[in-house]
Amino acid sequence: MPLYVATRMQRFSKTLSNPSVHIPTAEKYASHAVRTLGYSTRTTGYWAHTIQVYLLHYLYVYVLLYYNRKIQRVCLSRFSLRAVFSCQQSSFIV
Repeated sequence: MPLYVATRMQRFSKTLSNPSVHIPTAEKYASHAVRTLGYSTRTTGYWAHTIQVYLLHYLYVYVLLYYNRKIQRVCLSRFSLRAVFSCQQSSFIV
């Protein structure tokens, strides 16, 4: 699961075509990727890419949990209001 690697295909972008800590050269990426073979079943091939993937994964999980809690609060508040309203209606009918 590789991310950006500085190669000639990225010449359209000055940022992507220049190697940096997060964007390795093809040779550097290949040497790091070969070193990770046999250590895990899933690898990004480069240590900085691993950090980026984990950060994106935890951001995704955080956003999902945040909206799940928000939806849960709304549903629970509506359910509790319906329960109170139905109890009040039933007392008026009797």
